[in-house]
Amino acid sequence: MKISKIQRQKKDPQRYSIYINDQFAFGVDEQILIDFSLNKGKDLDQGLIDAILTAEAQQKLYLKGLNYLSYGLKSTKEMQDYLKKQVKNLPTSHFSLDQVKSATNHSMNTQSRLISLANFDEGDLDFWQDQVEDDLEQATDGQLEVQDDKSLDQAHDQWIHAALDRLTGLGLLNDHTYALAYLRTQAQVNRKGPQKIAYELRRKGVTQSIIQDALEEYPQDVLRENIQHLSRKFIQSKRRLSPQMLKNKLFLHLLQKGYSKEQVDRDFDPSWCELSQEETDQRLEKAFEKSLKRRQRKLQGYDLKQALIRDLMTQGFSYESIQTKLNDRSWENMN
Repeated sequence: MKISKIQRQKKDPQRYSIYINDQFAFGVDEQILIDFSLNKGKDLDQGLIDAILTAEAQQKLYLKGLNYLSYGLKSTKEMQDYLKKQVKNLPTSHFSLDQVKSATNHSMNTQSRLISLANFDEGDLDFWQDQVEDDLEQATDGQLEVQDDKSLDQAHDQWIHAALDRLTGLGLLNDHTYALAYLRTQAQVNRKGPQKIAYELRRKGVTQSIIQDALEEYPQDVLRENIQHLSRKFIQSKRRLSPQMLKNKLFLHLLQKGYSKEQVDRDFDPSWCELSQEETDQRLEKAFEKSLKRRQRKLQGYDLKQALIRDLMTQGFSYESIQTKLNDRSWENMN
């Protein structure tokens, strides 16, 4: 059978409708049209149709990958996972030349709707013609022969790997480039430490050797500045804590942000957590009053004192400063 007409699709200028015996058979991307030299009068057999539609499915998957990359760089694993989801939406049933006859009959039936519209204007007829072509494309476009679930999975894997190879060959997928770009963004914008960045890259499927190469590019001046910035911000938000408690929590906070103990020990300045005597006394007073208000409802005398000591030492205040505070109070009024 021969191609009787090739028509650019109205909704997508990059796609073309292929007609056999003057009836729509299937649609292809412009690249497939070029690759297979499809033109009016070209003979088609079942083997060639299968090859065309296989290439069409691969092209669709490749274009989905390109669109995914338009939102930002992706690791190879991220792209592979995305394509695995997308490939399930591609048509996979068998298309044969017999379906051309079926499509012809379908078209004749659906076009009968147009006969009753003879008195409508040209715009209405164009609309219904578009509807007919849409029906046919949905019924036949991109259908491939798949015998069972196993061969379907194999076909999907082949299409995915073909898309990945194509994107990689064009330099659009490169885990080295991705890891470096990811590190720069996370270090300079989100102020994440090397260990957290490494953990996230592993989850994205980047190999350990590539991760290690990328981490060597983490600027040391940025690392120090990040630790200082995160420390200042944390200290400002934890004004009620004692110096010792503040230091402990800040140290843990920096570790959670992905900085190693060695990096924190090297770049962390304990003086950041130091307070003037006046500030220390104010924090102790506030913590003391809060604990006293809660404890004296059920305790008094010696038991109350011991409970207050435990509460305040847990918050990082020294035993000596707590004792001084207790000695300043009149306990007779608290019994």
